[in-house]
Amino acid sequence: MRRSHALIYVALYLLAWAARLALMGEHRLHPDEALYGQWGLLIFSGRDPWLVSVPAYKPPLLPYVLSGMLALLGCHPYRPLPIGAAEWAVRLPGLVSGMVTVGLTGRLARQLYRSEAAGRAAALAVALSPFAILFSATGFLDPPMVALGLGGCVAALAGRPGWAGLLVGLSCAAKQTGLVWLPLTFFFVFARHHRNPKRPSASCLLHHLSFVIFHSIIVVGLVGVWDAVRVAQGTQSFWQTGVAGYGGLRLIWPVEVAPRLRAWAAWLPHLLGWPLLGVAVVGAVGLVIRGVRRRDWPALFDVALVGFCLLYVLVHWLWAFPVWDRYLLPLVPVMGVLTGRVVSWLLPTAALDRRHDLALAADERSRGYDRCAHNRWAKMAPVVAGLLTHRSAR
Repeated sequence: MRRSHALIYVALYLLAWAARLALMGEHRLHPDEALYGQWGLLIFSGRDPWLVSVPAYKPPLLPYVLSGMLALLGCHPYRPLPIGAAEWAVRLPGLVSGMVTVGLTGRLARQLYRSEAAGRAAALAVALSPFAILFSATGFLDPPMVALGLGGCVAALAGRPGWAGLLVGLSCAAKQTGLVWLPLTFFFVFARHHRNPKRPSASCLLHHLSFVIFHSIIVVGLVGVWDAVRVAQGTQSFWQTGVAGYGGLRLIWPVEVAPRLRAWAAWLPHLLGWPLLGVAVVGAVGLVIRGVRRRDWPALFDVALVGFCLLYVLVHWLWAFPVWDRYLLPLVPVMGVLTGRVVSWLLPTAALDRRHDLALAADERSRGYDRCAHNRWAKMAPVVAGLLTHRSAR
């Protein structure tokens, strides 16, 4: 990455950090934040390391992270917490996750479209997103879930399926809805395989997909073991407690269709703010029309990301999930990527990056799928090197 590009990203990170840091101490803890903090305190003090005495309805990742935050900030398990230490301990994981999400969104857009302009615009959209700013300064589970799931998508496109599976599994261990990142991760593994000009064998694709599944199952299996230990001690599974807290999972009644649609629609403008959301929505329509007419990788990515957003909203509308604003947070980085794509597609100034983008694409192609153990091209590398050496000697 050139120095000018690095400086731009540093400026974006500083802007995102300042916007989020300003809200860290503006409000006292939400009841849910205080509850998660209590779980972390029970683990940190050693009084209930398995959370048997409380009706835990979420996976265990964040409570154990919060216990580590309490230790990091020098809190004593049997003394009153210093003023403000509780808020910082509970909200610090969200702040870090929000900053990571900014960088990962830019990286994802850059990997998908091989465009620095798209990466910068996507990172800027998330850095200025009202939702992202607000929830990065909270202790809710959603920011870590989004950051980890997005990291899985980036790892899949980078040709690291093991890391992709671990990160998606950790996303599910932060919150059950982290499962939504698994289809995108599979799609990006498939895209990485088929976009490679060397086109490795089908066994290589199956090898990488199995890596994603295996590493995800490792993390989910550990969560299952943790839950089984709790159940063996006489408490209820967090899955059952969570479903009961929702009032059961069901499709909505016909009378709920219009009110829920209005309620969800009221939150959508806050995803990116009205100006950027308008750019993203209008541009997404144009990208879908382009995608129908042209069959290339950018068009496929456009249609896939738009389809993901529509399906996500449709499920939350027609399924009886509570209409809570933070449930829309996974849409922020995806809409940010679409915004970056629209900006790089429409603005004439994006042509200034064409030379760098071509070099980036060439670098991506040259690396190919070198890490694949089944790649026949990797086996031919010594032969090719020997032929080139012999020719230069002559």
